[in-house]
Amino acid sequence: MIDLNDLVEKLHQMRVHGARSSPERTVLHTHLFGYIFDDDIEAAGTNPRELERHYRIRYANVDVRTERAGRAISKTAVRTGPIATAVRAGRNLKEVMTVNPEVERRWRRPEPE
Repeated sequence: MIDLNDLVEKLHQMRVHGARSSPERTVLHTHLFGYIFDDDIEAAGTNPRELERHYRIRYANVDVRTERAGRAISKTAVRTGPIATAVRAGRNLKEVMTVNPEVERRWRRPEPE
């Protein structure tokens, strides 16, 4: 079973992946996280606000910026609002949309050690 620490780590991986494309994709990948891991969030006995709190503690000094097309993404561009709000939106989207099963499988796959 996935626990709170695993969820925080996966959320970070997805946000970093999104930031590699564009700052806006950081939010989209946070929505995607909420959609894919909705049941896991529930099973872990946590909620988006608690996830955000643990995320900010764990990654307080980590910037999800990456190099894109040879230029750095500004820190302000990546700070796109509360993480909890974006996770909650992704969870709510589950009621009205579906995600490509291959995308979901890719994100559920454990990271290679």
